[in-house]
Amino acid sequence: MSRSPSPPAFLQSSPSTSVKPSRYTFRHLHLLRQNSPSSPLRVIAHIDLDAFYAQCEMVRLGTPRDTPLAVQQWDSLIAINYAARPFGVTRMLSAIEAKKRCPELVLQHVATFREGEGGKWAYRDDASFNIKTDKVSLDPYRAQSRRILSTIKEEVSRQRDEIISSKDVPLEFQAARIEKASVDEVFIDLSSLVYAVLYQRYPELRRTPTASDKTTSLPTPPTTALEWFPEDGLVDLDEEETEEDDPDWDDVAMLIGAEITRS
Repeated sequence: MSRSPSPPAFLQSSPSTSVKPSRYTFRHLHLLRQNSPSSPLRVIAHIDLDAFYAQCEMVRLGTPRDTPLAVQQWDSLIAINYAARPFGVTRMLSAIEAKKRCPELVLQHVATFREGEGGKWAYRDDASFNIKTDKVSLDPYRAQSRRILSTIKEEVSRQRDEIISSKDVPLEFQAARIEKASVDEVFIDLSSLVYAVLYQRYPELRRTPTASDKTTSLPTPPTTALEWFPEDGLVDLDEEETEEDDPDWDDVAMLIGAEITRS
C-alpha cells in the first residue's frame, strides 16, 4: 500500500460578506478522538470486496483481469467477475446457459468435501456431478478473507504509528476499531485517525477547551471548497444544504477518511 495520505488540495477561499459559524463544537472534536459514536464527526469506512469468490479464484488460477470467469456451485453460478458481465452472465444462471452466452467463460467449481477422503476439501473436475455425495467447502475463501483482514489491520496500525512518529501529534488518541461483517465485508472506525490528521493539519483545532467552553463552536475551516479525487463517489446533500455552502468540519473529516481508506 502507499504511504499515508498527503494533505488535500484546497481551493482558494472566495470573498464573502459573512462567515457562517461551524455547526460543530470542541466537544464533538474530542469525542472523535475517542471513537465515540456520540460524535457527529465520526467517520466509518465500509470495505466491500466485490465479486469476492471470483476474485479469489482469479488470484489462485492466475487469470488475467480481462478474462471472463465465474464461480460455479453445482449447476449454478454464485459469483461473476467484471469481464464476464458484458456477456449477460449473471449469478444463479446455469453453467450451461452461461457457456452459451460466453463461450470463453472460465468456469471454476467451488471446492468440496468428499466422503472417504479424511474431511479434506479439494477442487474437483467432477464436483458438479456429485451433488448427492459432495459437500461444498468455502474454506478457501474464508482463508483469503482472514489474510485480507490481517492486511487491513497491519495497514491501519502502520498509519497510526506513522502519525505518532511525526511532529505535531495529539498526546493521546485511540487505535482505529475494525469489525468484520462477513467474509467479504469489514467496517473500520477511522474517527481517531481522522482526529489525529485534523490535529496535525489545523493548528486552530489544538486549543484545549475548558469545561465551561466545550460547547464553543469550532473555528470555520480555512477554505470554501474541497477537492475530491475523481474516483470518490459523493453523496447527495441534505435538503437544507446547497452547493454554494462552504464546507464544514464534517466535510473535511470525510475527505480525510477517504484519503486514509484509499491509501
